Amino acid sequence: MGFASLFLKDEESTKPVEVPQPKPQPMVPVFNTNIAEGTVPTITSGVPDEKFVAMLENVIAENNMVGLDYCEFKQAIERMKNLPIDETTKFLTVYSTFELQGCTKDVLLSAIDKYITLINREQESFNTEMQSSFKEKVEDKKGEVEKAQKQITELNNKIVELNTFIMTTTQESQQEEMKLRMADANFKQSVQKVLSVMLSDKEKITNYIK
Repeated sequence: MGFASLFLKDEESTKPVEVPQPKPQPMVPVFNTNIAEGTVPTITSGVPDEKFVAMLENVIAENNMVGLDYCEFKQAIERMKNLPIDETTKFLTVYSTFELQGCTKDVLLSAIDKYITLINREQESFNTEMQSSFKEKVEDKKGEVEKAQKQITELNNKIVELNTFIMTTTQESQQEEMKLRMADANFKQSVQKVLSVMLSDKEKITNYIK
């Protein structure tokens, strides 16, 4: 029935979800979704959702057995909800009418068991669909986030490593630059010293020796 899709679609769009009507015979809503007074709904406890309840009612209606059974019985009870009589009287009154048409207690109980089986199957289908959606939209997303966080950590570590490299290499470069420039300056002064001595001696030799 795609219950999870209905729920997820409702999250993604503001358009009202159209609940498909049963083909055999429209079923009067018989499962009350009103929240009991004082109830504080939570994510784990949840509350009956009209959309889901309507779809489950459609499952029952679409699989309604031929003749009178629980579906018709429940709707008959629902139509009497505003009458000022107790529930027991309502049940017995409807049953007496149905019994005249061949609908026995065993037929009602058997029908209920059948519909319970159908609803349980829908529950299993919903669970499977929900698990798939949960994996795709929650677990996989969390995995992507963890991967991104790991990449950020690796990048931060790389940045720290590069910054350390820059600082260390810059210091080494500055030290080597000072050494090389000092060596260059000292060598030039040494050359000047040697040249100065030799030029002086050349001049002396020229002047002294005739």
